[in-house]
Amino acid sequence: MKKYVMFAAALLVSACIGTSKPSQFYTLKAVAADKAVSSTSVSIGVEEARVARYLDKPQIVLAEDSGVELRISELNRWAEPLSSLVQRTLVEDLTTLLPKATVKERTQAREKFNYVVLVEINQMTGRFNKEARLSGWYSVINAAGEIVSRQPVTVTAPMGDTYADYVNTQSLLVQKMAQNLAGEIVRLKPQR
Repeated sequence: MKKYVMFAAALLVSACIGTSKPSQFYTLKAVAADKAVSSTSVSIGVEEARVARYLDKPQIVLAEDSGVELRISELNRWAEPLSSLVQRTLVEDLTTLLPKATVKERTQAREKFNYVVLVEINQMTGRFNKEARLSGWYSVINAAGEIVSRQPVTVTAPMGDTYADYVNTQSLLVQKMAQNLAGEIVRLKPQR
């Protein structure tokens, strides 16, 4: 009897080992713009994005159909902090949209730019086979440290039924936000 109990326990342990699915890791990507917004020659520093706490985790967060319940996936994760992903993707998108501008991640407070961009992400979610949404604010700060523009942004797009679809759609939404931001920077007069 003791042999059967030990055999059953060993069988149970072996059944549990190796049966979990591996995690999938995703990153945002820059989306090629149809055309440049302007050839304005300015320097732009992009701060690390400020992300709502419910999004500030490795797991990808989606909304349930109720709109108030969230789905947090343990197996579908961001490859790095979402705040860094948004920052880097914005830099790449703005570089494409403003080809004569110098755009880079702002990593030190002492770095000098004509403009510093600060993005706050309040909502970045989606519903399978419905739409993805990105909303928040962006601020443009001049070389003197003054906020010269602070604008709300809400962009949506239809998305498919996989986590890869969600990530690709969010990449498109970050690019739409970058288009709004590039237009705002062109509208402003550079401060030296």
